[in-house]
Amino acid sequence: MELFAILCRMYELDPMGDGVVLSHKEGHARGIATNHGDPEHLWNGLHMGYTMDGFRKAVKNLMRKKEKEEKNEVEKESKPYLVRVKIPDLNIRKGPGTNYPKTGKYTGVGTFTIVDEAAGQGASRWGKLKSGTGWISMDYVLRV
Repeated sequence: MELFAILCRMYELDPMGDGVVLSHKEGHARGIATNHGDPEHLWNGLHMGYTMDGFRKAVKNLMRKKEKEEKNEVEKESKPYLVRVKIPDLNIRKGPGTNYPKTGKYTGVGTFTIVDEAAGQGASRWGKLKSGTGWISMDYVLRV
């Protein structure tokens, strides 16, 4: 189902559309595929209760789910959000990484607003504080 969802999104196809997602059996009935009974014969033989209509609906639902997830990611990235510091004495840096100097301040434990994110050294993520004081490592905070 995931592969069909990816392909339908990639080529902007509606899996519920006529002739978009076909089994071998359906393709053979249209004269465009070899005479196979899959996947229906497997589903029936194993008493799974699956149908091609159900499969197409599941593909459509996966596409919708992925679209919602992507929309939520865009919203998360574009809106400020709160984090709670997990450790005492977390350094604030002038830029997103330990290679930037400390601002001379540390956070202590508290809640702060992050307005931007950036990649640091390795796989670390850094968050820019709304106060303008600097950047903190996202490794030591929880999103709230």
